Amino acid sequence: MESFDYIIVGAGISGLSLGKHLVKAGKSVLILEAEDRPGGRVKTDKLNGFLLDRGFQVYLTAYPETQHALDLRALDMKSFWPGAHLLCEHGKQAVFMDAMRKSGYLWKMITSPVSGFGDKMSLFSLKGRLLNKKNAALFERKEKSTAAVFKEYGLNEKIIQRFLQPFFAGIFLENDLDTSRRMFDFVFKMFSKGDAAVPAQGMEQIPIQLAQSIPAENIRCNTKVSLIDGQVLTTDDGRTFHGNQIILATEATGIVRDYLPGINREYNSVTCVYLEAPEAPYAEPLIALNSLPGKLVNNLAVMSNVSSHYAPSGKALIAASINGIQEKSDSDLLSGIKQEMKAWYGSKVDQWNLLKVYRIRYALPDQQSVHYNIPPEKYIIRPGLSVCGDHLLHGSINAALRSGRKLADILLTSN
Repeated sequence: MESFDYIIVGAGISGLSLGKHLVKAGKSVLILEAEDRPGGRVKTDKLNGFLLDRGFQVYLTAYPETQHALDLRALDMKSFWPGAHLLCEHGKQAVFMDAMRKSGYLWKMITSPVSGFGDKMSLFSLKGRLLNKKNAALFERKEKSTAAVFKEYGLNEKIIQRFLQPFFAGIFLENDLDTSRRMFDFVFKMFSKGDAAVPAQGMEQIPIQLAQSIPAENIRCNTKVSLIDGQVLTTDDGRTFHGNQIILATEATGIVRDYLPGINREYNSVTCVYLEAPEAPYAEPLIALNSLPGKLVNNLAVMSNVSSHYAPSGKALIAASINGIQEKSDSDLLSGIKQEMKAWYGSKVDQWNLLKVYRIRYALPDQQSVHYNIPPEKYIIRPGLSVCGDHLLHGSINAALRSGRKLADILLTSN
């Protein structure tokens, strides 16, 4: 039986973050992963020359955990512009931009019909207030829904409907915006402070970089843990391993739920439809937001506008995101998307072809109650058995990285 100082179950972002810090401290670490490669929910598949992230994802470069975990320069991050294409009634389109960061759009923003001057000033004022708040302080505010806090911030229905609702529905993966205002405040601050970006070669480059800090032979894939008895783990194929400390770093619906009954098992789902096209429906590296009620598609992102690596030469890659799990067939989904998007992009949509559909049931943990810091004992299930993951804090890559680093600090201090 092989024995290690630490055995981590799950090679997602939190497990890799934990492993990185433990290896740096000179500990022997084994990571057991049920799937064919590390990454958890952050993976990129290759298909016909396209790079398909498993669900539309971005990394916010202002995330505080970046300094502890990642080399963004080595990841060759490619940024979206700070704004959005707005898909409005009667086939009309508008651009909503942070003109303070994209000065060429200042006059367009001043004269934009999307919102009044007062709304623009309210958003600018909110940006300043949140930038001056410490991250931990944002998570100490009384929890209420994001939808409710829009009213508290004095924003009117037009800017909520046309920009804020579809934008944050796409981030939180739920249309009612029941997500805690703490998460809205934090994410709004991150967008204000940095960029929404992707690694040039796809989001999976993030876990690949993290995994490089751990001996390759100590990450065992296609190895599913079926039982934990004391400090011994047994896999589905009957192998056993001993760990002085065992850490469960799976998503909340994984094996961790068998050992931590009180875990938050609620989650938000998304359906991501990838389309190939001979040309992009628009040229800028912006997300397109559907502001219409009763919509199918919440947002579109032309990934090849952001990084040319996402599509082969002469092709465009479009990601259409639909909140929830769509049970209709792939062909019906394609038809529905084309029919809806024709209002804005006309006959171009006739040339869109389906590449792949991802129905991602556990895309984010439910975030009606979120945290930035939790007491150390919340990471400990029992002596010798611990847990980490973004479900303990708030649903994001930042929280996954943070939970792994915080648990490393706890374990290294106590041993």
